[in-house]
Amino acid sequence: MDKKFLKHLEDQFSGYFVCSCQAPFDKARFEVVKEAESSLVAHYTCGRCGREHVLFYGLGAAVAASIQTDMEGHEVKKFLSAGPVSADDVLAVREYFKKFKGNMKQALKVRESPEPGASGNLFSINS
Repeated sequence: MDKKFLKHLEDQFSGYFVCSCQAPFDKARFEVVKEAESSLVAHYTCGRCGREHVLFYGLGAAVAASIQTDMEGHEVKKFLSAGPVSADDVLAVREYFKKFKGNMKQALKVRESPEPGASGNLFSINS
């Protein structure tokens, strides 16, 4: 995609995207993570509340979507470049937890939710 089109896309996102905390869109916090001829994935961090968002845009059907996540931009890039999860991968995780005798809290990396007053935490498995 050319720079002019990406600029137009940023302008378009800024026109419709509003974080749930109602903070205005800040183009400086918008990062294109992966692009193809007819689609792109971008990452956005709200300057007010710190929520992480992944934005998807498809040119063919003019589709745009946003999801809130706990992934930072570099984590989104890593996730998108990873290969598919195989049946062997699933079985290996199953076997790992079948034999697991440790402390689950220590096995998981827990991050507080950036949303003030929200219940629950965000977590990922430590590696």
